[in-house]
Amino acid sequence: MFSTFDTSVSGMRSERIRLNLIANNIANVNSTRDEFGNRGAYRRRLAVFEPGDARNRDPRYGVNVTEIVDSEEAPRLVYDPGHPDAITLADYYQVDATARSGGRRPEFAELDEAAFKAMVDQHVGYVEYPNVDPAREMADAVLASRAYEANATVLGVTKTMIAQSLRIVA
Repeated sequence: MFSTFDTSVSGMRSERIRLNLIANNIANVNSTRDEFGNRGAYRRRLAVFEPGDARNRDPRYGVNVTEIVDSEEAPRLVYDPGHPDAITLADYYQVDATARSGGRRPEFAELDEAAFKAMVDQHVGYVEYPNVDPAREMADAVLASRAYEANATVLGVTKTMIAQSLRIVA
């Protein structure tokens, strides 16, 4: 009966972590810079769940968050050439102090001319926004909060059952 406590508590702990990640995702829905101030869209973060309680490692009971991963979804591109974080030609070409182009950046050297030009034309003037969908995050938040509540209810019912059992014995 006490393993039910461990199972419910591990579920509540995992859902709390998930809710914190969702709140962080929603807070960064328009972040176009990383924590160091460099240009780069925020990546949606997700919790990876695994069976088993973190304390006793028994896979029959509970759940555990094993890692927090960044989503692999591409950032959302919005055309806004006036934005300070818009992609510019300097992101694709080497530019010296006199603003003269020194050719392509080394990371694009393998592309043929047509592919390189198409990539530049498709991205210059666009801003990379996070791959966070507020509607999906809110739906996930509702699911996580209901799972948390369900685990809290199981914990309360188990506590009541133990109390009733002790009253019967006494």
